[in-house]
Parts: sequence; C-alpha cells; structure tokens
Amino acid sequence: KILIVYPGIHSNTKDAYSGIVPAKPKHRVKDVVCNYTPEEWKDLLVNDFEKSIFLKHPRMAEIKKMLYDEGALYASMSGSGSAVFGLFENLPQLKLRTGEVMWND
Repeated sequence: KILIVYPGIHSNTKDAYSGIVPAKPKHRVKDVVCNYTPEEWKDLLVNDFEKSIFLKHPRMAEIKKMLYDEGALYASMSGSGSAVFGLFENLPQLKLRTGEVMWND
C-alpha cells in the first residue's frame, strides 16, 4: 500500500536544486529496487533534496518520521518536494494537521 501526504507546503524547485550538491550515488535505484526488500531501501536509497528541503520545511521531515513510526517499510519525499510517501503492508490511521491531505492506493 502507498500512502502520500501533502502537507500544504510548496517546495520551490529552483530552491530545491540550489540546495543540493551533485554526487554520484552509492547505489543505483534500479539495483536497489530489484535486489533488495523495501525494508532495506531506507539505508540504500537517498533523496538528495531532503536535506535542504527538510531544513526549510521541518514539517516534511516530521511527516517522514511519522510514516516510519506508523510502520512504513520505506518513506521518502517525492522528488524535489511538496509531498512525502510511505510504503506499508497495512495503512495506518494518521492524524494530520489542518490543511494537510492524504491519499492512499
């Protein structure tokens, strides 16, 4: 199951890109997804945008932590931001702040 949380925060793409330092990833996404379980992805897949975006928008970091606290197998910010998603065996019942939106599939 996938749960997506949009906290009502706009992450400016230009700002997001200006906050990262390009580096060769330790692991290719395809290799990780094909050869490891979602529980192992947490230590292997890194969204380089998270560091700078989470500093500017701490609520997004809180949501990622909340997803893990609620049993997410893997959680990450989507692309350069604005939403955070979690992969779950069973979807949790989350209490969100006013203005935050949640989708699941």
